[in-house]
Amino acid sequence: MVADEAILWSSLVLLATGLSLHRMGPSFQRSRFGSPLALLGLASFFLLPEKLDDPESEVYGSIIALVKWTAPFVLGAILVLRSSSTYGEPSSSGLLLGWAVIAISWIIAYLEHVSVSTIDVIGASSSLLGILLGIALVYIGASFSERSVRLESYSDPLSEEEGELVRTILLRRLGGDGHGD
Repeated sequence: MVADEAILWSSLVLLATGLSLHRMGPSFQRSRFGSPLALLGLASFFLLPEKLDDPESEVYGSIIALVKWTAPFVLGAILVLRSSSTYGEPSSSGLLLGWAVIAISWIIAYLEHVSVSTIDVIGASSSLLGILLGIALVYIGASFSERSVRLESYSDPLSEEEGELVRTILLRRLGGDGHGD
């Protein structure tokens, strides 16, 4: 029992460590260990023995239930982003497929929680109402402050010395000689 619990927590730690190392980017040498470490953590998590105590089995079950709908959602989001003109090549079929996969993920999430009580609906509704009220207040505050604050006068132009300093810095950074070359 103790070994199974240790495998569960160590696989989660491996997964988190791998993702953290992977997010370091290509400029750090440690990032190359991120993907294999995350895959090792993920594999050890899914290949766990079934004999877990109650708290650990609940954690395991909730993570598996979460993966059931987040995996299609992430796949759909990647498809939508890559098929949009901003992040990839525009593709109507890719956008349609991505949004369909996202819709399927929401259907899976809904079907897992279909036995919702009235108290759950009231609590979720009041939370949603509070979030919407907060967003509305931020919008009202921002629009009020933008209308009430006048534009200050423009800053003074650069002096000859400041202009020369900026020019010198730009020439050094861009590698030009100051004559358009």
